Amino acid sequence: MNIQNQQERGKIWAAVFEQTSTQAGLAVPKPVAETIADALKAHSAMRRAGTTVITVSGGEMGWPNSDGRNEIGEQLDQNGQSGSQDPTFGNTVIPVYKFSSKMIRVPIELWQDGGANFAQFIENRIAARVGRASNKKLTVGTGNGEPMGIVTAASVGRIGWAGQTMTVTDDDLEDLVGSVDEAYRLSPGCCWMMNSDTLRAIAKLKDPAGSPLQLVERGADLVQRLKGFPVVLNPDMPAMAPGAKSIVFGDLSTYIVRDVLELDIRRLTDSALTLAGQIGFIGFARTGGAYTDVGGAVLAYQHPTA
Repeated sequence: MNIQNQQERGKIWAAVFEQTSTQAGLAVPKPVAETIADALKAHSAMRRAGTTVITVSGGEMGWPNSDGRNEIGEQLDQNGQSGSQDPTFGNTVIPVYKFSSKMIRVPIELWQDGGANFAQFIENRIAARVGRASNKKLTVGTGNGEPMGIVTAASVGRIGWAGQTMTVTDDDLEDLVGSVDEAYRLSPGCCWMMNSDTLRAIAKLKDPAGSPLQLVERGADLVQRLKGFPVVLNPDMPAMAPGAKSIVFGDLSTYIVRDVLELDIRRLTDSALTLAGQIGFIGFARTGGAYTDVGGAVLAYQHPTA
């Protein structure tokens, strides 16, 4: 961030600090809220891999879908009449749920001495808390009173052989890639998603002679790749365990993350905080997510139960 932007941010937060009101909360100015909303991606793998849409209200929203993998055109003779084939459309409803950063209490003296840099700390901390809370649900949520996570929604493309309750093989990975339709594999959004421990286990795989397979590579852009596809690390992906879906692969952009407006940041000014010599900040977000594809764009590797 350049000096001018730091100065502007300092002015914004100084104005917030000087506000007085009998209300319990005051809205932080929009430029700050938008900056924090952008920072959410740094703390949410699902936001980085999926597609984020913003709606102006939290009412019911449907996302249309259609599986056209088995549809095919036709060759016609001259003056021949064309046939017809109507696509079948579906609709995935994406409800939203409320997330909170929890209140952050700051001593007034620390706030006064911290200046613009301390304001940046508050922004990052709110973004991290909301981002992590929502990312967990977008990853493994059940869809019952919370978002339907990608792991829950994804069908199984490969099940490990008996005994692979804590492992994965090169053949498993190759079969998982092959289980996803080529059209999805050619999409810019096609990638792997797993946690760091799973990727580390894959990086240690060896051939029968004991030599490393060197499956994991880091390109010039510093992005880690597995079998040519980028890897998105997500700490909320399940660990390798009996019956767990520890890896997903495919076009993750088909997972839609829905936000209602921007992240709502509030400064709290109640009497209890004032008597303690503190000011409070809290962030709220209304977020939902759903896997909207019906053609197997994203499939999972699942460990056997035994």
